[in-house]
Amino acid sequence: MHRPSFFPTPAFLLRLAVGEMADSLLLSSQRVIPEEATQAGYSCRYASLGEALRAIVQ
Repeated sequence: MHRPSFFPTPAFLLRLAVGEMADSLLLSSQRVIPEEATQAGYSCRYASLGEALRAIVQ
């Protein structure tokens, strides 16, 4: 969302606080494409999260 965080937290502190789960829950991300839904003809109204959030705010 291109906004600064108020309290940036170093990764090692998150790992200290949460343990091994910090990597999978807080520090990683995935690009997921709904192949089966797309093949079935489903199309998303908004191509990105940014577009969807702008539509909600307007």
